[in-house]
Amino acid sequence: MTEPGFCAIAVPAVIFAGISKGGFGSGAAFASATILALVLPPREAIGLMLPLLMLIDAATLRPYWKQWSWPDGRLLILGARRLVRGCTRWPTTICCDC
Repeated sequence: MTEPGFCAIAVPAVIFAGISKGGFGSGAAFASATILALVLPPREAIGLMLPLLMLIDAATLRPYWKQWSWPDGRLLILGARRLVRGCTRWPTTICCDC
């Protein structure tokens, strides 16, 4: 993973994800995993990017702490519960080579 080709593609992909998550890339953070998949297998690319994207979210949470609307948050949480419940049934109906 310390090959020059890997670093030449991985570093810009991670920087692109950070800029995009910061609001300057208009939500194009999904492209960073695709760019990273040029030098890594897709599962490893996503496995590398997911913790980084979660870390970016955790780092940016502090300025917004206790600045949200509870009624809106409750509505989002209820919607997410329904989505998660539906998605837990979904993979059992699809055949894949995992």
